[in-house]
Amino acid sequence: MLKINFSFKSRKLEIDIISSFFALILIASLSIIWYTYRNSTQALLDLSQDLISEVSESVIEKTISPLTIAKSLSELGSTLIRTEEDISINNQSLLNYIEHTLRIYPTISNYYIGSNKGRFLQIRRLSNKPTYRADPSRLLPAPARFAIRVIDHSLTQPIESWYYLDNVGKIIESENISKVLYDHRQRSWYSDVAQDREFRWSSIYVFNTNKKPGITAAMPILDENGRLFSVTAVDINIDTFSKFLQELRIGKQGVTFIINTDGQIIAHPDPFQTVEADGDEISMMSIQDIKDKHLNAAFQEYQQSKNSKFIFTYNGIEYIAYFKAFPKSFEHKWLIGIVVPTNDIIGPAVQMQKHILIISFIILMLSVFFIAFLARRISQPIMQLSEQASQIKNFEIFESEPLSSYIYEIQVLENSMAAMRQSLKTFAKFVPKALVKKLVQRSQEVRISGNIKRITLFFTDIQGFTTVSESYPPEKLMSHISEYFAALSEIIIHQNGTIDKYIGDAIMAFWGAPLSDKHHALNACTAALYCQKRLDELNRKWESEKKPILITRIGIETGEALVGTIGSFDRLNYTALGDTVNLASRLEGTNKYYNTRIIIGEQTQREIRDEGVIRPLDKVSVKGKESSVTIYELIALKNGDPSLLPTKEQIDLCSQFTVGYRLYLERRWEEALKHFEEMLKIFGNDYPTRLYIDRCQQYLKEPPPENWDGIYHLKDK
Repeated sequence: MLKINFSFKSRKLEIDIISSFFALILIASLSIIWYTYRNSTQALLDLSQDLISEVSESVIEKTISPLTIAKSLSELGSTLIRTEEDISINNQSLLNYIEHTLRIYPTISNYYIGSNKGRFLQIRRLSNKPTYRADPSRLLPAPARFAIRVIDHSLTQPIESWYYLDNVGKIIESENISKVLYDHRQRSWYSDVAQDREFRWSSIYVFNTNKKPGITAAMPILDENGRLFSVTAVDINIDTFSKFLQELRIGKQGVTFIINTDGQIIAHPDPFQTVEADGDEISMMSIQDIKDKHLNAAFQEYQQSKNSKFIFTYNGIEYIAYFKAFPKSFEHKWLIGIVVPTNDIIGPAVQMQKHILIISFIILMLSVFFIAFLARRISQPIMQLSEQASQIKNFEIFESEPLSSYIYEIQVLENSMAAMRQSLKTFAKFVPKALVKKLVQRSQEVRISGNIKRITLFFTDIQGFTTVSESYPPEKLMSHISEYFAALSEIIIHQNGTIDKYIGDAIMAFWGAPLSDKHHALNACTAALYCQKRLDELNRKWESEKKPILITRIGIETGEALVGTIGSFDRLNYTALGDTVNLASRLEGTNKYYNTRIIIGEQTQREIRDEGVIRPLDKVSVKGKESSVTIYELIALKNGDPSLLPTKEQIDLCSQFTVGYRLYLERRWEEALKHFEEMLKIFGNDYPTRLYIDRCQQYLKEPPPENWDGIYHLKDK
């Protein structure tokens, strides 16, 4: 058995003595503090109960007040509408009243009226940087403060009009929307009031106009015969409740909040704990979902015990909780909740002990400082080494400041850590970083192995590189090609790609291994477009510097491949093998025939057809492959970075070329020829278009055999 001897040369006996001395003083001091603390805290807890009760009454009053005002404003506005025709932008009295209401009451975001026959009038407060309704990408003029929305479903063809007003009510812009999607009669605020014919409060929900939580007050409007013909409604933003809840905090960490009996958060001092976003969907949060988990524990205790005041413990922290229901006259079942750490209440008692036991405290603090100084001399280097070890585990192998410690073992460990960091940094230059990170994190040994995975292959090659290399000095060429590789490699890695190898002037990369990537085809295509965009920028720079420009061709295909580590016992390579790899390599070379820059295979096209702007180029049989494949030119992407979005001309080119290509495959040579010739007039000298003009002319003179399948057999790689 291996026997390990531990040496404690750096440890001194004084450390044990100081530690023991500190423990004795601490026990004596804490005993005295505890005795005085226990006798004074009860009085503070009793006093806090009265303060909490006063806060809850204030919250109820400040909450109900704006809701009561909103109800009155809705009722008052209904008096300005006597007939269907009063719901009009020409009803200046009504417009002045609503605009005045929105200016005075910032909690109100919308005021709207709708009738049974389909008339609808809405005035809403605009948010910061508002946009046009017909074109959400365009900002409204800066003075725009309010918007009037008018819809009339009583017409044969419904019309929706928007008028944008400045702060004094002057119309500065207007627009019409032909496709009317909104019908107020299908909304709950209208249908519920129309059915009951009485004032109704809605439930709390997130407004679609400003993505903020709120509540709607809706009032029925009756005609002279007592029949309901319209409804007026007011939207109240309840996020303003969060502002006064922030001002009513008890203690340093006390939280006052409003909740309903179903556990839905109505208001919280932190507005971000009221609503949550799931993609484009925004909804109210439940108390179970907020980050203040002790509030959920308090609410669960309240529901089970029905006690309005109680003390509970959560995660080792003791809290005082208080719940009070809103008055029965209020339509909704809301509660005021107040949760305060007991330490916030009894904190003054702790402060009092400092004055009572000042001598003991001074001795204790001196001991703390002294012990802390010694502990820091030991623990700080260990913690820094732990952080470095964690960084290495996550494959963050950047340089760090060297440690200095008087402890021999720590210094030895620091030297070993630095050597390991340098070894990993060297290792990462020869193996994909994602693979190395995976191996380091899993403590996994590198060995020969492989798996069949569906991945996307990516090959690049520089057009005419042999000519460039022959005419450019070797030392300058090395610097030039290094800048080229650095730019493209950075893009590939940023798009989650794995660089397999550099083959002369070519790059082989793939997506989907070693880390899974469900969007591997789209990420590869995005990288290809970014590479061409970046290369265009570099070529402009190189041209101004009198350096050779580099034109790169890219081939991409998706499919199954054998991915893993191959090689000998002492020299391994992480790579991909298989028919898909060969096809992607051939597609890169196929660019030469069609004078294109990015060609993708049909499997990649299927993966990105909803995102990519592409056109079919041909059905080809590449060298070394018996079956044919349809190849496509990748031009742009429909979503994502605006710099990769297509122009209208590119979209039209792809669409028109696809039509001509289908005519070609259907052996309708004359129609295809005419179509392609028209394309030349529109789009200029497009090489694939000219290629198909030549083919159509040839087939008109010498038609292919009846079994012609449209496949073009490429003889070169």
